Amino acid sequence: RVGDDVALMRVGMAMEPAKIEHRQQLRTRVPYGEDFRADCKASGWPVPRLSWALRTGRGSAAPGRGFVAAALGGHHLLVRRAALLHPNGSLSIAQAGPPDAGQYVCAARNPGGADTKLYELRVAPKPPTINGLHGNRTVVKVTAVRHSKKHIECRAEGTPPPRIVWVVPDNIFLTAPYYGGRIAVHQNGTLEIRNVRPSDAAEFVCVARNEGGEAVLVVRLEVTEMLRRPTFKNPLNERIVAKPGRAVTLNCSVDGNPPPDVSWMLPNAPGFPAAPGHPGFPREATGPCASRAPRGRTPGGTAALRGTRWATSRSCWCWRWPRSPASSPDPQGC
Repeated sequence: RVGDDVALMRVGMAMEPAKIEHRQQLRTRVPYGEDFRADCKASGWPVPRLSWALRTGRGSAAPGRGFVAAALGGHHLLVRRAALLHPNGSLSIAQAGPPDAGQYVCAARNPGGADTKLYELRVAPKPPTINGLHGNRTVVKVTAVRHSKKHIECRAEGTPPPRIVWVVPDNIFLTAPYYGGRIAVHQNGTLEIRNVRPSDAAEFVCVARNEGGEAVLVVRLEVTEMLRRPTFKNPLNERIVAKPGRAVTLNCSVDGNPPPDVSWMLPNAPGFPAAPGHPGFPREATGPCASRAPRGRTPGGTAALRGTRWATSRSCWCWRWPRSPASSPDPQGC
């Protein structure tokens, strides 16, 4: 063995500090419910490690969904479940809402240094709508029967949830929920009026507000009396014999609420309403029908009176007088 020899060598490692591309601050406004994505691409050697943080106290620093922790600046931060950190460093948030608004910081680190990039996210609120109607102001007319209970819907939707206020007569403001004597405003915005009075016939205004705007529903309430189906004061059929050439008057009296529409159905003539003037068959506003037959001719057959009203049944009343020696049958239904 002759001996040993030693050679001293120095080895150095070249490092490139972490650097984020396009690092200028960005501001993004996202409508409520839409997705948000922020890119963060960094270069350097060794390959930088990327992490995200939200300055309001939440962050994400590992791939995958769910709540994850990241150490950034000595603080452990959390991110909501809808956040996803992609392998390339991009951050996406599904269905962004108001809690997601804030400043997102992307940080790239390696032994050579660190770099950051800032995204400012703003989530636009969803303006309120009332009963599914889109518009700042909607006017509707509703009716209520006297002494009944009336419910008027004001179903407000929006994000954040709108605040509902009813403005009742005398400029009184009622905030949901409210429970008074005859009037109540339920949590869902429905206005309830118990024992409706004629004095309740007025305008009721529902106002829904949130950060996105305001929606107004104007309800014009009409109070009616109890509905009654049309009835004839004398419901029995009558048979009247008239002489040729003489006038004959057929009287009737109809009751109902609202007042029924009265019409006559005549032989060999179309039906017509009880209103002033009709050739050959004049009648008064109250319903009587007078038949004046031309001389030498004999009107004959059956006349039927009908009283009708919306949302109710109908009735008829019949009269017969000679048409010819042979009688004709009664009209159907009389």
